[in-house]
This record gives sequence, structure tokens and C-alpha cells, in this order.
Amino acid sequence: MEIFGLNQVRMAIVSVLARSDSALTTREIADQTGVQKLTVLRHLNALEEAGAVTSSEGPGEREGRTVAWALNRQAVLDELEAITHRFR
Repeated sequence: MEIFGLNQVRMAIVSVLARSDSALTTREIADQTGVQKLTVLRHLNALEEAGAVTSSEGPGEREGRTVAWALNRQAVLDELEAITHRFR
């Protein structure tokens, strides 16, 4: 469960991105989840590391820039499939 990490904030972020037709900024995700921007950013970075989201800027190149985040739907589907197989 590397993507979700049994964490409600990460699940909320994935849910928001899954419902969006386009990439969202950290602020937009924070507004839609009701979670502080810095907390959202920390979880987005972890989700990016796990391959669940992609960003418009590469890691380490974000200083002072607006970054748009998108869901890597295939990675999330693969993770859900792995979870499903564990309970069969």
C-alpha cells in the first residue's frame, strides 16, 4: 500500500485528482481537500515518489513555481489490483 500508505489525506488527494479532468495546483488540491497546503505538498511529494502522481516540474525544480499535479491513473489501478489480490 505504498501509494495510499493507509493515509486519509493521500486518499483524499487521489480522490480529488481522480475527479479532475485536468492537472491541479497544490493550492487547488488543498482547497478541495480542506488540508493545509504544506501538508498537501508533503503528501504529493510522497505520492510522486511512489509513482501515483506526476508534476509539471521535476523534483527539486519547484522553488517559487506553480506546479500542476495529475494522477497517474495506471499506477493507482495497479496498486488497487495488488490490494485486491492480497485479500483473495
